[in-house]
Amino acid sequence: MGRPRKFNARIAERICDRIAEGDTLRRICKDQEFPARRTVQRWLRSEPDFAYQYALARACALDDVCDEILETIKDESKELGRAKAICDQSWKHLAVVWPSKYGEHGAGGMAELLPLLEAPRTGDDAKDVTAERPVIIEQDPLYPSYVAWGRGLAEAKEEC
Repeated sequence: MGRPRKFNARIAERICDRIAEGDTLRRICKDQEFPARRTVQRWLRSEPDFAYQYALARACALDDVCDEILETIKDESKELGRAKAICDQSWKHLAVVWPSKYGEHGAGGMAELLPLLEAPRTGDDAKDVTAERPVIIEQDPLYPSYVAWGRGLAEAKEEC
């Protein structure tokens, strides 16, 4: 039996589970029971529900990296210089792949409250009617106001 090519919800769910656990798509697709990477990428473009679940799985994996950083910081058995280098490198990676949450100018804690993805818009408030994919929150025209509001909350907490 060859690699699956037609969309299969069960396989898609297993892919998302492995992504959420921190596995890479490249590693997952080396396994012959899973489709090739190009097939998964095609599924992401053609299956909006799968694209949404995949994005959530990626977000879970990034949150796990953040947890690993916190565990490394609290682990007293590690040599301090090495632990700091590991944390700095991981944090830089997080800031690049999810700047609104982990970047230097993130939403000041507000990102935790914002949804990762918005539902696709239709009608008068539509931003991109050509794609049936979810819209990333950074593309929202109100995103700067979310960030400013989040910074205002952080400043208010500091004053207390």
